[in-house]
Amino acid sequence: MPRKAHLEKHHSPSELKKKYLNSKDFVESRRWHLLWKVSLVKKLEEKHRESEVDLWFFDEHRIGLKPILRKVWAKVGERPMAVVQHRYEWLYVYGFVKPKTGETLWYLIPRVNTKWLNLVYQKFAVDAGISEKKSFVSRR
Repeated sequence: MPRKAHLEKHHSPSELKKKYLNSKDFVESRRWHLLWKVSLVKKLEEKHRESEVDLWFFDEHRIGLKPILRKVWAKVGERPMAVVQHRYEWLYVYGFVKPKTGETLWYLIPRVNTKWLNLVYQKFAVDAGISEKKSFVSRR
């Protein structure tokens, strides 16, 4: 059974955000970032006591195929000639994870733009069970 996190009120969310953005050390920066996000959730829970607040993290990643470089034979002093087909095939992976339970939702899409992101958000809302009592807030 995981222990419930307790966040003392030493820093406000704005102070935690400043510490996160101004931190030079990568590990320290990640820690301040996590504390800042948790403080935002706590603030939302206090503001909307009648609603259920779930924290989800989102990330995107591009995977794809690039042309393969090949070695070819050429005479000494001459520039080698190689035929290459410049084709790119990309696929984008959008992932949502709920740290509290480890629940993960993945979406594969062909390109990244506002239209596709809105479609992913709509599908996520259905899959995550967003309803009248459960609303979706996106923060970057």
